[in-house]
Formats: sequence, C-alpha cells, structure tokens
Amino acid sequence: MDFIILIALSVVSALACMNLAKLTKVPAVIFMMLIGVVLGPYVLDLAEGLEPMAKYSSFAIIALFLVSGYGLNVEAIKASGKKTFGLSSVPAIGEGLIMGVVAYLILSVIPVFGSQEILFPAVMVIMLVFAMSSPAIIIPFTMQGKARGMTFPIFDELTIASVIDNFIPFPFAIVFLNVAYAIASGEGINVGSIAFQSIAIVVAIIVVFIISYFIGKLSALLNKVVTNPQITAVIVLIITVVAVLVAGPIGASLGIIIGLGIGVGYNVSTEPQTRMAVLGMSQKIYGLGLMPIVFIYVGTQIQLDQLLKPTTVIAFTIITIIGMFIKGFIAKKYLASQGSDPVEGQLAAYGFAAKGIILINISLVIGTGLTENGLDYILQMMYMLAAVSIIISIPYSSVKLGSHLDVMEEASKK
Repeated sequence: MDFIILIALSVVSALACMNLAKLTKVPAVIFMMLIGVVLGPYVLDLAEGLEPMAKYSSFAIIALFLVSGYGLNVEAIKASGKKTFGLSSVPAIGEGLIMGVVAYLILSVIPVFGSQEILFPAVMVIMLVFAMSSPAIIIPFTMQGKARGMTFPIFDELTIASVIDNFIPFPFAIVFLNVAYAIASGEGINVGSIAFQSIAIVVAIIVVFIISYFIGKLSALLNKVVTNPQITAVIVLIITVVAVLVAGPIGASLGIIIGLGIGVGYNVSTEPQTRMAVLGMSQKIYGLGLMPIVFIYVGTQIQLDQLLKPTTVIAFTIITIIGMFIKGFIAKKYLASQGSDPVEGQLAAYGFAAKGIILINISLVIGTGLTENGLDYILQMMYMLAAVSIIISIPYSSVKLGSHLDVMEEASKK
C-alpha cells in the first residue's frame, strides 16, 4: 500500500512541478524538494513514514542507473578514442580535487556547521561527486544541435563524456570515503588497510558489474517472447529489483552497479530500434513514477533552518560558482589542446556548469554509511549544496547552452 501511495504522489508531483517549471522557469526538481520540505515536518511520521520513501528512493536511483545503461552508446564509446576519454575524466577529476581543497578552506573560514569539525577527506568525497555532469541537462542540447544539422564533433564527445564522467571519479571518491570513515570511527589512518579496502571495493564493483551484465544479456531474451516495449521495460525493472534484493548486503551497497550492469547487458544484446523503444518507456517510468520521490525524500531530510542561514547560502554559492568556472576552464583548455574549435570548448563549459542533481542521487547511495559513521553533517552538506547549486547552475547552463547553439550555427555557416 505504501508503494502505491508513493507512485501516486510521484506522478501527481511530476505533472504539477513540470507545469510550475514552465510557468516560472525554475527547475522542476526545486519544487519537488519543496514538497518534501513541507511534507517532512508536518505530514509524515518521521519515525516510520519516511522508511518506505527511503527504500523507494533507493530503488529509484537503481532504476536511474539501469536506464543509463540502456542509453549508453557502447559502440560510440569504443570508437571515441583518447580525446573523448580525456573530456570524460580530466575536467571532472581536476575540478573534484581542486574544489575539495577550495571547499574545505571556505568551510573552515565560514562556519556553516558551527563548531563541528569538518573532515577534509569527507569534503573531498562530496566535491568529487559535485564535479560529475548532469546528462539530463546536457544531452537534450547536444541532440538539438545535431538535429539542426550541425556536424561539430563536440556533440557526440560531450554526450559520451556527460555519462562517463559520472563514473570516472568514483575510485578517488572511494579512497577518500574510506579515509573519512577511518578518522570518524577513531581508528586512525592505516594506509595498508585503506588501500586493501579500496581495492576490495573496486574488485567487488567489477565482479558485480560482470554478473549483472550477464543478467542483462539473459533479460534481452525477453524480446523473443514479449514484443511490447512497455511490458519489457517493466519486466526488466522488476528483474533488476529482484537481483538487488537477492544480493542482500551486496545489493544494498552496490545496487547502482547492478542496475548499470543489467542495463548495459541488455543494451548490447538487443537491436537498436528495440532498445530505444524500451529506453523511451523506461525514461517515462522513471520520470513520472520514480524520480520525483527521490527529490521529495531529500526535501524531507533538509534542515531548512540551516539552509536558510546567510552563511550557508553564501558559502555554497561561492563553492558552486568557483566549481562551475574551474570545470569549464579545464574543459576549454583540454579541448583546445586537442585541436577543437573554441565554440566547441565553450559548449562543453556551459554543459558542465549544470550541477547538483548527481549530488542528490549519490547522497542516497552513500547516505547510510555517512550516518552510521557519525558524518550526518556531511550528508546535510550534500543536500544543501545540491539545493543551492541547482537553483544557480541549472538555469544558467540551460540558457547558455540554448543561446550558444545559435552561435555555433552561425559559425558553421562561415
């Protein structure tokens, strides 16, 4: 019954917030988070009422990675070469590492969390995630550029990079996360132990991905029995959820890898036309029935009094703006070194400026670990930085991407 109510809440919220976004030009996810802010203290029983929403949100993130697996252009990735791999890694890792230091210094000067000690490794984890792209913002504009007949290589390169750089910084984030846990638990830093744990996690990720990949390939056999993409999309989603539940503790910690693996396995085992039909239906299911609950749930967790403090807004606004500039600057410099047209570098800079959404998604993945290790304030930082950055960066990125396509179209005519 809880999940039925949540599905209904998700659909109604999605439709209402999308209409509000059209009227106000404010991102729909902001309205979804506001719903959560209102529901949290006044409507829901915080002791029990949020537990089904938390579980539902976790499954929603797994579904997001499943859909991402469907959408990966595996052949394009194979053929993309060094340049695209560099665009997928250099700006994200560069921003993450630089902004980890910058954000730590800013939070040391501006007391957002009062006298609470700020752990440098935990801030590094947040900023590595913060550096990841928002494919949902970037890809519609790259597709629009191609639809307008422009042939700039950056459209394919940026499309691929916007997806791949969601994964490239993870090994770095895992190392810093283990260091943060060691310090928070009072065990101190044991380099050998942390190195072993980090390697073990990476190996586990690879093994789980491979197993899930073959589950995805087996799921593709459904196409011989079920020809309706709507039904297939639902069945594969159910298979993914069952795989996560069967995996137990591994599924709880590596559910997004299971989702991605099944998505990619299904992807490479089906004809493009079939895959695109299932992808389209899956995106609708996620956008209407799953995604809104993620942002509503995060809204219920935000400490509104903390978010509205001038020091909080100032600190996270500064972090957002500097992060946007650094990743854009690195992307432009990298593409220039590879011989790209300057208008291509500027498109990448505007696309990479969109921030906050991935921070929300990953907060649900590592949130339990942070809470269990006494790092609740870091989780709050993820929520609040996401809220501030979404308001600032997504409208900026969207407007600039739209206007820059006109500039590129003029340049292509010369």
